[in-house]
Amino acid sequence: MDESFDLFLHDEGFASAFGCRPVSEETFNKYRGKLPDKLLEYWREFGFCGCGEGRLWMVDPAAFEDVVEAWLEDTPLAGSDHYHVFARTAFGELFLWGEKGGQTLRYPPIIAI
Repeated sequence: MDESFDLFLHDEGFASAFGCRPVSEETFNKYRGKLPDKLLEYWREFGFCGCGEGRLWMVDPAAFEDVVEAWLEDTPLAGSDHYHVFARTAFGELFLWGEKGGQTLRYPPIIAI
């Protein structure tokens, strides 16, 4: 674990990672060069898992491909980059990484009352 992630988990009040699922070599190969190497290192060490007692989850981007496509459809962002969800919060906020632009999008959930 690198110093930044250690600070995130411990000094920021987050507990150890839990609910970890190993990431397949096929998935590593699919996202190599598309997502940051450091994120892939975290996947290798922790897998897809929860942090901060479930407040933040590292997720499999493939599980969100349809959501990203539907969200970006008919927006100026459609076709501008290829985005991948790499994390989500307990409340459904999604964090997206663009292959060209890096971490450029956050998708806030819409809450109907």
